[in-house]
Amino acid sequence: MDEKIELTKKTMLASMDEIVISTEECPIVGTSSLATCVGVLVYSEAHKKAIACHASGNPVAIVNAIIDLAIKNNLMDSPVKYRVIPGYYYNHYQLAEEISDLLWELRPYFSLMVHPEENAIMKDPELPAMRFAFDASTGTFVTDKVLYGKDYLDIKQQQKNK
Repeated sequence: MDEKIELTKKTMLASMDEIVISTEECPIVGTSSLATCVGVLVYSEAHKKAIACHASGNPVAIVNAIIDLAIKNNLMDSPVKYRVIPGYYYNHYQLAEEISDLLWELRPYFSLMVHPEENAIMKDPELPAMRFAFDASTGTFVTDKVLYGKDYLDIKQQQKNK
């Protein structure tokens, strides 16, 4: 549990319709509660930076916001990888395919992240939802190594109170 707490302190999870970018202090990004929403992960191996998005709306606006953040943080000087993570109710929602198609059109700047590690994307044990966490400093998924939900919020509140 101590390892999960320490890694959670270095984690930023995107809430609904939010985009987060990793920092030196918080190199782990991700999201949880992906039911009808979609998660988007963009990773620059050259810069050891990652962007995570919890998307529920207009796919063009989502991709534009991701590109804007990548440009602002100088990530577009080398190719970046992306992965679109469908929510639990993927069969009922086309947003993942629309975002994937838009990012695919941006080749060679964006390339698909293939073959993520085992346990990269996991089902929430308490909700019909998916979640993921990615460590930009190592370029690996750490989904099963961080805390989510109330546990995540408690750790973040403790950090604020220090």
